Amino acid sequence: MRYATHTIHLDAPKSITMLGDKGRITQLFSNLISNAIKYSPHADTVNITLHSNEHSNIVYIQDFGEGMSITEVKNIFRLFYRTSKVKKSTTLGAGIGLYISNQIVHHYGGRIDVQSIKGEGSTFVITLPSKIS
Repeated sequence: MRYATHTIHLDAPKSITMLGDKGRITQLFSNLISNAIKYSPHADTVNITLHSNEHSNIVYIQDFGEGMSITEVKNIFRLFYRTSKVKKSTTLGAGIGLYISNQIVHHYGGRIDVQSIKGEGSTFVITLPSKIS
């Protein structure tokens, strides 16, 4: 799939069921994928990998962009938080997308984590239950 300036590689089973409000789940992945593209302006690829089992769906969204420091990773899900580099750049945003994404994931009893290396990119790992208990 081609998205503006990036190619999105999707590695997923033929069928996967995500439980939850369609609009909110769409908002979650739209936020994360658009951030992956926005913050990797010198790369041209975003990888999305899905794994599913009887208890959970795990989604990895990997970019090859700017990456974040440990301090930035610790704060990235705070409301209105923007990294110091982003504040100085022309990158648009209010610092609410990741906060909202985090709230959506927690609402469904899931978890969102980020692994990042400054200068090499970030991988967001979203784990959502495949059944509502």
